[in-house]
Amino acid sequence: MVQQLGTPDYHKAFRTLYFAERKCLATYGNTIVGDGFIKMEAGPVPTEIYDLVKIADGRNNDKRLSEEYINSVKKQLGAVKPYNLKALADPDMDFFAETEKECLHCAIEFCRHWSYSELKEVSHDMAWGAASMSGVMDTLKIAAAGGADEDAIKYLEESISNSHYYSL
Repeated sequence: MVQQLGTPDYHKAFRTLYFAERKCLATYGNTIVGDGFIKMEAGPVPTEIYDLVKIADGRNNDKRLSEEYINSVKKQLGAVKPYNLKALADPDMDFFAETEKECLHCAIEFCRHWSYSELKEVSHDMAWGAASMSGVMDTLKIAAAGGADEDAIKYLEESISNSHYYSL
């Protein structure tokens, strides 16, 4: 995604991931990012991916992370100019299902030419509105904001419940 957008700023990268996630949830009933989104003033922010970005730009304060992990992230993702990202390695696209690639592609094309303020406005959807500031956005509401119907929401709710059960 970073390669296809050039050197996107954090805002555009995070909104692109949000719209990819929203489409994947609404259309296929699964996640692509696998990360929680936090409601921030400028729009949804993927929490764990933001932590990777902070490693890339040198703002990591998490002492639990190994030097090896930090170096691995820095070999793949770089920060340029204030608040822009640069891919330093090719992504392993074999990791993604075809449906996930489709959702990423659609989100990239959707966000590519939009300004900061346009992306901010369009990402302030019903899922964003329902969350408290700095709170985790509800996955089911993200799916609904992406157009998921009642049956898709029920399927996703069961899927989330089952994955929570199996992770215990």
